[in-house]
Amino acid sequence: MNSLWITTWLLAGVFVSALATEDRKLEKRQADECDPSKTDKVMVLPGPITDYAMIENAFVYDLHAVSICMIAQWNPFHVEPSDNQCVFSYAVPGSDNELTLCSYPTSHVLIHGQRRYSQLCGTLTKTSLFHHFCFTWSNTNGDYKFWIDGEVVGSGSDFYKGGMIEKGGTVVIGQDQDEVGGDFDPRQSWIGEVSGINVWGVVLSESDIVAGYQNCHVTLGSVVMWPQLYAKESLHGNVIVYP
Repeated sequence: MNSLWITTWLLAGVFVSALATEDRKLEKRQADECDPSKTDKVMVLPGPITDYAMIENAFVYDLHAVSICMIAQWNPFHVEPSDNQCVFSYAVPGSDNELTLCSYPTSHVLIHGQRRYSQLCGTLTKTSLFHHFCFTWSNTNGDYKFWIDGEVVGSGSDFYKGGMIEKGGTVVIGQDQDEVGGDFDPRQSWIGEVSGINVWGVVLSESDIVAGYQNCHVTLGSVVMWPQLYAKESLHGNVIVYP
């Protein structure tokens, strides 16, 4: 057997082994799939700009740090490359992207119009599994982290360092606000199911975030609490909440 055949055979073995490893990871993830409906309410967002949840005067004090967590299932059949699907939007007068979280084609967060990316949602938008997601930020050094299923998948610093997220704005789930409480763009509608959206005015610890993933449950936030968002008076259009 010549050296070319040996090299080819070895490379093929490495490739097959890598595929098998990824298959095992996927099988484990499917076996451990989170079902938030067992412990909490789930919101179904069909996508049209008439379908969303909204609460006004959502932040009652300025935030110098923030954590936002949720359990979400992106709809893999309604994703176009041009889309910029935004699941969480917080707008104040003069800043329609005071705190905005979008999931496709890349996951990114905007704070006071400044943006940071994490290349994490390419696989998430192609699966029907629920995923536990968190984002944390502090103005001390501008440190931030993206978390997926209990693991850090993106981080950095100098993100809106020394700044603050202003109080008195409006939260919208499922649409991106281009003005406070409205001017939605159908290309930015978020389509899927989401549960446990909560916001805190502190950076959650690693143990708290990992526990949320392991328990398939998000505890109530100190700034925005999930029951506020799925309350009947917060829902608009054909949004469905179950069970």
